[in-house]
Amino acid sequence: MALAHRASGLRRWLAPCLAFVLMGGALASAWAQPTLPVPATFAGVLPCADCAGVAQTLTLRADGLYRLRRTYLGKPEGPFSELGHWKLNAAGTLLMLRGETDTLLFAVMPSGAEDEGGLRLLDRRGQPIESDANLALRRTAALDPVAFTDCDGGVRERVADDGPGSADAPPGVACGAPQVPAHDAPEPQPRH
Repeated sequence: MALAHRASGLRRWLAPCLAFVLMGGALASAWAQPTLPVPATFAGVLPCADCAGVAQTLTLRADGLYRLRRTYLGKPEGPFSELGHWKLNAAGTLLMLRGETDTLLFAVMPSGAEDEGGLRLLDRRGQPIESDANLALRRTAALDPVAFTDCDGGVRERVADDGPGSADAPPGVACGAPQVPAHDAPEPQPRH
């Protein structure tokens, strides 16, 4: 049973890795440092077999991690989020997303292309998908906001990564600075 599971995992990774080797040159140079300006967010609605479409928002981080948020339109469940690692081939033309359960390949659209600066979904072998449906994720002007839910209290908090002058910071307070006004800070207690 374990051997069959390993073979299944190997087959799942073999085709995307082979596509990277064939499209990017020798194995040693198949992985490139990011040439996409990152961090970056891409969004679009991709086809769905049993729903009106899948609204997808992909955020690539500079550290090689990604977050993919999917909402199945017309379905009550969701949205669903996935975290994983991303890489570019040596030519900077093929983006691979490696999640926990799936591997996705996208073409990075070159200057002058219809979807310039965007991403176009490819098949598992790294080949274009023949379809009249929209397969593009377009770069958005702003990053997708990140939020987390406190496990103890269930409170949802937005995380801003906009640098100094963020709209989330009170006027005159730089991001990352303590945001407790001095008059509300606890007074030091005398030692006994």
